[in-house]
Amino acid sequence: MVAQPPSFQPLLPITQNRKRNQEMKLTVNGELRDAAAATVFALLEELGLNPAATVVERNHEIVDRSAYRETRLAAGDVLELVRLVGGG
Repeated sequence: MVAQPPSFQPLLPITQNRKRNQEMKLTVNGELRDAAAATVFALLEELGLNPAATVVERNHEIVDRSAYRETRLAAGDVLELVRLVGGG
């Protein structure tokens, strides 16, 4: 009997390595989407947005920027994200 080499599965990026049941449905700027983020700050990172330049409204209330890291998200939350853009 010939020994078979062990099979290896490639590692997935962290965002893909999460279990589906850890994702929740959120409405972001009118669009239903799955998100794995637990906080407003983590969601902004997941979406590639700069927290210092983004205003967040969660369930019709503006989230204070200093509370982004502590503001927990829940399934069904409705978020509006507005990016501040400077220029002339």
